Amino acid sequence: MEANMTELIKVVVFMKDSGRITSVGTTCLPELLETPEQGVLTHITADIENDYVHQGEILHKGDRPSSAHIFDYTTKQWVDPRTIDDLKASLFVQVKDARIAYSTAPIEYAGRLVDADLTAQSNINNKLLELTACRALGVDMNPDLMLWRDADNLTVTFSTMDDMERWLHGLVAKIAERGTQCYAWSWNIKAAIEAATTVDEFPTISM
Repeated sequence: MEANMTELIKVVVFMKDSGRITSVGTTCLPELLETPEQGVLTHITADIENDYVHQGEILHKGDRPSSAHIFDYTTKQWVDPRTIDDLKASLFVQVKDARIAYSTAPIEYAGRLVDADLTAQSNINNKLLELTACRALGVDMNPDLMLWRDADNLTVTFSTMDDMERWLHGLVAKIAERGTQCYAWSWNIKAAIEAATTVDEFPTISM
């Protein structure tokens, strides 16, 4: 009986030296895809990104540990090609991002959670300037403007300009103190990163 030359056969094409899968699909003539460098498996399919061929079998690479890892077809394992200096540079960026995120997160103050991001800090400074300007002009601030909204959208009200000024100055001091603590943490952890000679010596990036 003659072979059906129109039958589409599933194929997996791979590199014989490494097992790297180069393509999957269907063909009527799978034998034409075979070369000295390239092998073909028939009646089977595979995932190009997540599988490889070993001794004629489709095997899964396993979970990729990180986006930086590449699959080593010789050892059949995921490896991180970055040098220790590359990893240190990446960790320095993580430390900076963590410092900024923590130092600008809402802060506990006077029994409330208060916004402390850059916009909030600018608003605090502007309000203090407004209070200073009112005093310089010898006028009282409009009582309807002597209020503040916390991070839970609850309103803080003040009966006098002095009360509001003291409250805002206390908030500035609290934010500044936390900012200094964040910088101190980043300096210490960067020093530990710089001193590391192996990946195992890297500290955990956590505030």
